[in-house]
Amino acid sequence: MTPPSPGHPPLTVLMPVYNGAAYLSGSVESILGQSYGDFRFVIVDDGSEDDTPSILAGYEAQDERVRGIRNERNLGLTRSLNKGLSLTGGEWIARMDCDDVSLPGRFAAQVAFLEGHPETAMVGVAWKEMSADLERTIRVMRPPEEYERIRRRILAHNVFCHSAVMMRRGPVLASGGYNERDVYSQDYDLWLRVAARYPVANLGEVHQLRRIHPGNLSHRNIRNQLRTMARAQRRYIRETGMSPVYNVYAFWRILLSKLPVGFLALLGRLNQTRSPF
Repeated sequence: MTPPSPGHPPLTVLMPVYNGAAYLSGSVESILGQSYGDFRFVIVDDGSEDDTPSILAGYEAQDERVRGIRNERNLGLTRSLNKGLSLTGGEWIARMDCDDVSLPGRFAAQVAFLEGHPETAMVGVAWKEMSADLERTIRVMRPPEEYERIRRRILAHNVFCHSAVMMRRGPVLASGGYNERDVYSQDYDLWLRVAARYPVANLGEVHQLRRIHPGNLSHRNIRNQLRTMARAQRRYIRETGMSPVYNVYAFWRILLSKLPVGFLALLGRLNQTRSPF
């Protein structure tokens, strides 16, 4: 494991959590067990009412890299993410979610890529979507890797796993961080703003396990997610000078947002076993 550096380490890991006790320990331990260990682990507890605070206190006591921040009241995911961003330092920020698992070589691979590609503002990875117990692979997600392919495909699909990206701090802050008017799909909105200004990339190797379970935020509030995505897509098309014909992607999401929620959930389940890439 990479030894910690004196002063502020080059990498900050940012993880928000709200009532995440069920899977929290597995997620935290997958970060603490990374082969690249020179980081500070900032965990923002968004006013949890379960055992999350006591679990975090235990990790803070046993590993000096862990820094727990508690919101006295629930602020929501987007505001918690920006609060965490304000506490970061160093050059890189890695995202993590409280129910996912990072494989041991994730940080080493992403740091090596960013060091070798100083023009790149963000790098994601391929990932597996797993059953809640991590016993069954639902599908393997291998998004496009090169910037030019990402620029085209990102309008059709979110080509980054939010819990598995590593970003350069400067470009993320220069792009405005997370938009606090977006309660849902705030990750997709940020990716589009960053990708409109800077090169971004993905690694082809699987480095993340994403649990699929009923509590996933991405499986709820589908209509609001679709509207946020459409708004972000329209702005991306304007800022990148793409042909207005690409607004068909935004129009399609607006159309979907008007369908019954039950029908949208059925579409999601039908698409869950195949990769969109």
